[in-house]
Amino acid sequence: MIVFTHDNRLADAVRQLSIPASILEVTRRPGSAVQVRTCLDPVEQVLRDAGALAADGSVPSEVAARVIPGLCRTAVEAAFTEAIWRQQLRAGRRHDEIEDNLEAARVRLNPLAALALTGDATNGGDVLPRLNAWGHRYGDTYRALNRGVHVTHDGDLRSLTADARALVAKIRAALS
Repeated sequence: MIVFTHDNRLADAVRQLSIPASILEVTRRPGSAVQVRTCLDPVEQVLRDAGALAADGSVPSEVAARVIPGLCRTAVEAAFTEAIWRQQLRAGRRHDEIEDNLEAARVRLNPLAALALTGDATNGGDVLPRLNAWGHRYGDTYRALNRGVHVTHDGDLRSLTADARALVAKIRAALS
């Protein structure tokens, strides 16, 4: 089945419900040239952007050290958000209830992670122990990304991007 739409809600629903599908983006370029490309999920797109910035030697290091941790954190936030949607839809929650929960939890990373990991945004103290139970690499990455949006990251940005990719993969595997 092929469906054409300009509405992102269909693609979001396909992702939230883990329905196997190929999502293509059609863009009209100058001269009416049409370009069709695979539409990456939001998590993957942000991680690719972070990786491209980390590999681009023309980006000033002080800019990369501020931007890349934010991109990686955005990917982790999106992975937690995906997990929350899946969990709460399966539990029979209505869309407006899920949106309300997400709105309240998005004030900071910790409540969002707590909502995904424990089902309760107020359980922020449980986040690091749960991530560390998966392996200290995950907890360390989470702390680095949480701190990295407030201060310049002083570590290797390619490693940070790889660690964020691993954390996202673990979130998706453990919370799907």
